[in-house]
Amino acid sequence: MSLSRRQFLKLQLRTTAPQPPSVHDPTLHLLNRATWGPRPEEVERVRQMGRDAWLEEQLHPQAIDDSTFEQMAAPQLALFNLSRHDLYGLNNTYGRLDFLPHELMVLRAVHSKRQLLERVVAFWSDHFNIPATGDEPAEIIVYYRDAIRQHAMGKFKDLLLATAKSPAMLLYLDGAYNINDHPNENYARELLELHTLGVDGGYTEEDIRQGARALTGWTVHPRTANGFYFNPVDHDYEPKQVLGHKMPAGRGIEDGLHLLMIAANHPATARFLSFKLCRHFVSDNLPPVWCKARPRCGVRPMARSRRCCDTSSHPPNFTRPRDKNCAVLCITSSACCGPPAPVIAMPMRCTNP
Repeated sequence: MSLSRRQFLKLQLRTTAPQPPSVHDPTLHLLNRATWGPRPEEVERVRQMGRDAWLEEQLHPQAIDDSTFEQMAAPQLALFNLSRHDLYGLNNTYGRLDFLPHELMVLRAVHSKRQLLERVVAFWSDHFNIPATGDEPAEIIVYYRDAIRQHAMGKFKDLLLATAKSPAMLLYLDGAYNINDHPNENYARELLELHTLGVDGGYTEEDIRQGARALTGWTVHPRTANGFYFNPVDHDYEPKQVLGHKMPAGRGIEDGLHLLMIAANHPATARFLSFKLCRHFVSDNLPPVWCKARPRCGVRPMARSRRCCDTSSHPPNFTRPRDKNCAVLCITSSACCGPPAPVIAMPMRCTNP
């Protein structure tokens, strides 16, 4: 029996794993959820300052002094923070740029004091997933830096717009080749199915077709500052209707912007993102009714919920090899020096940054 993509996404692929003994220490429970691994010194610090105070501190990462990590990772950060123009000017013969996002992801997970930020960045990197390696490594770096990291703790609509206009996303899903004469539905489908409403969000195939028309003309250009360019010649100026919202004739880039805001503000998006956030940070087997009851979706409302810190209500999450490797490194690595290069390479190969 053949399954469509939509039918496949509706399948329940996860099963309940055998449950290990409950972890009754609320400090370890919190750190296992909000960090990459409970470092011994961080466990003691949380116990001294209190869980609520520690979590509130983590929700404001820019106020956390991370100079020790920044000094340790100075060579990698110097490359990562180069402008898009300068990244394109580098010689990447040996693939140094290809591995940079992986390397920094592991270093941050193990040594940064902004642990919740790094967990949230990993969540959004998975949600707005693109291959971590490609023909344009400079665009991959800019994508993770300027789209994901910059907006990870901010408003979802800003994050959605940044990813939609990113050359890395436009090239990956062929949005850069979406023109009036030959609309390409790849990104419009991904937008509604995976980035916003979810597979059960109530959209139709016609919404995807109309959404693709709204995004015609969105492409890339080497001479713009961020690589994004709206080409008015390739845009469809006829009227459109998406998810019950009418788009009048004669508009240009406003059609695409309107589509993104419709999707970002849709009630199904709030439910879908709330469930994904809670499943990621709380439990794989979280009752759906718990998330549907939450009118506000986002990192801060989820993190401040006391039910997320309950040590008895929810079984532990499934973890991927990358997460287990980073947790081991967090617990065993000293606070003043990085793990050896071969150890870094192991979790780097497990997944995208």
